[in-house]
Amino acid sequence: MTRFALFCVVVMLAGCRTTRTVSRETAFDDLIVLTSGERLQGRVLTENTTEVSIAQRWGTFTFARDQVQSVSRKAVAADVIERSDSHRLPPFSAVIQALNARWSTTVQQVPATVIDVGVLRHVPYLSHRAGNVELNVYGDPEAPSGIEVGLKGPTDADKQELRAFIAGLLPQPKDQQTAAGLALDAAQVEAEGLSFEVTPDNAPDAFGAWWISVYDVPALDAARASADEQQQIVAEQTSAQSGWSGYHPTYRPWRRAPAPRVYVRSYSYSRPRRIYVPGPPLPRLVPRPPRFP
Repeated sequence: MTRFALFCVVVMLAGCRTTRTVSRETAFDDLIVLTSGERLQGRVLTENTTEVSIAQRWGTFTFARDQVQSVSRKAVAADVIERSDSHRLPPFSAVIQALNARWSTTVQQVPATVIDVGVLRHVPYLSHRAGNVELNVYGDPEAPSGIEVGLKGPTDADKQELRAFIAGLLPQPKDQQTAAGLALDAAQVEAEGLSFEVTPDNAPDAFGAWWISVYDVPALDAARASADEQQQIVAEQTSAQSGWSGYHPTYRPWRRAPAPRVYVRSYSYSRPRRIYVPGPPLPRLVPRPPRFP
């Protein structure tokens, strides 16, 4: 091969590498700056004259508008999180954005009461409500082991809507079809390692609400918090450590105990270490408590 031909090959290969690099799109987060000077990075869910809500990887915060100095859209580079394309449940970020887009009401995080029995026992989760709809995401927020949505006293039309919502969240077409075909009264279907369940409101573990859930049992087993981890991320709701002490317990009526233990307001999952750890400090400006009818 002549030197000129070799030079051409090298230039072509370099060009190919450059093209692949340039074609990658950098994801950007929104940025809100509070009047305290604190900066929160994530995805703004709601911005109006009354309040601003932002979703982060470990939950959401809602602030009164007069607590917010500025809001900048797609202002800072988002953290790059490695995630397998084969994972069959959507990440928390996708779930919360879909919930926010589907229901025309403010999506608000609520205290997540520790579950001590059943398949969800001791699996940390993030709990949110949009109106009367409650949605929970279990385990690692970036690669959940389970998701569920529930409603008290739903009509058949409500159940159909929630079933369609869950089906639309799932990334794989086969799983979408399985979820869409679930019976509305009660169902338990296993499909290639994934469990699809409809729990009626009179079931012992339903706490008076109708639920539709999709979960991976082995992943739930792996996601359970150890006793040491619970020491770090579980507290009585009335304690300052919980981050929920100013929130009236009626905000979380469905799984309420007389003195509920909850997952602290800010915890995160360390993917390299595969453990739950306390998250970053809460903003000094106290977020608005959730408001429900």
